[in-house]
Amino acid sequence: MMLALLPATMVFASSPSISINKTNYTTGEDIIVSYSGITAYMLEEGAWVGVGAPGTPAYNWMGFEYEYFPQSSGTLTLAAPSTSGSFEIRFFTAWRAVEENFLTSLSIPFTVSDGDHAPPVGETPSAPGSFTVTPGNGQAELSWTEPSDTGGNPILHYEVSRDGGATWVRASRSNGHTFTGLTNGTSYRFCVRAVTSAGAGEATSSVSATPNPPAGQLANKMSDWARVEVHKAYELGLIPSSLMSPNVDYTRPITRAEFAGVAVRVFENLTGTQALPATVNPFRDTSSADVLKAYNAGIMVGMSTNTFGPNTALNREQCATALTRVFKRSTIPGWSFDNDRDGLLQYSRPATFADDRDISSWARDSVYFMVANGILQGMGNNQFRPRNITSAHEAANYAIATREQALAIAVRMIENL
Repeated sequence: MMLALLPATMVFASSPSISINKTNYTTGEDIIVSYSGITAYMLEEGAWVGVGAPGTPAYNWMGFEYEYFPQSSGTLTLAAPSTSGSFEIRFFTAWRAVEENFLTSLSIPFTVSDGDHAPPVGETPSAPGSFTVTPGNGQAELSWTEPSDTGGNPILHYEVSRDGGATWVRASRSNGHTFTGLTNGTSYRFCVRAVTSAGAGEATSSVSATPNPPAGQLANKMSDWARVEVHKAYELGLIPSSLMSPNVDYTRPITRAEFAGVAVRVFENLTGTQALPATVNPFRDTSSADVLKAYNAGIMVGMSTNTFGPNTALNREQCATALTRVFKRSTIPGWSFDNDRDGLLQYSRPATFADDRDISSWARDSVYFMVANGILQGMGNNQFRPRNITSAHEAANYAIATREQALAIAVRMIENL
């Protein structure tokens, strides 16, 4: 049954319609989202509604409060941010045709103000019982039961803290609260207290939020060494929609088209701007938006004047070169593919690889730049394995970058540069 909501609504192409129940909330309060018109294709590809700050780039929104649509219409509950200010609700979908058009139109603004936070003065009742913390991807869910003794004082509400009691937020529900926007792998001290007219009782606990993306978003198959890096890539918004599926095998070679999507997202992360596709497509073998964005930015070029080779596997020297171009494009004013040359990068060149002669001349500066900055490394016996030289190399994928390797390298680009 649809709730009666205020007329704060956004509509896209007479299909998805999203409404919220009011336009001002207290910190942590429930936001009731009513939605309809979510197509079967959107549900299959992934569609969700998120809470964030105005102007936040799309690739960063997954770090905020969000929920996936479970069906074509219904209601969802999100928690208002724990700080006061101006925010907005946005509609998201992995369907690129929608995603590239909704960013400036499918949003609902709302404000958040501080709630009623009673100080812990006077008589202190017993702490809430059975206080637990369940960590998730960038979030932690707090739950508790009623305290056994409040000294005869009725409970007015509950308050929660994620910094050991330094800052308290009024809980949006009587028996639970979810903190979002947490850093995975970081330990937080969470607290809950029951506030009565006489004071507050407190219970504390510590927990490390561990990577645990929503079910169905990341591939099931990846190497153990890659899990932390891949989850970081997910949090940074570096994984293109083509690789956001449980059926994708991250241990397989990454294609040029897939890597274009990764490279574009690294560029957008480093610059804080949205990459634009080329207005004229020079390629006859692909119309991928990510490919055209990478080409327009000078990050990747074709294998010929009119072919890109979207399904061709990417080798290690091509990977190094593309991401080095991302760095140049992001940091060197006026840089373009046409005026690129050696000597633009300032770094101490590491020891020469034993297979240096196999590194293409156009890739050598990029390879050593990446190695010098800890983004790429050798493959043993002082070998870099830049490209396949022999048919035996080709058969063994000797120098091919895998999907998980490419995502790990992309994360190191953000962290190291």
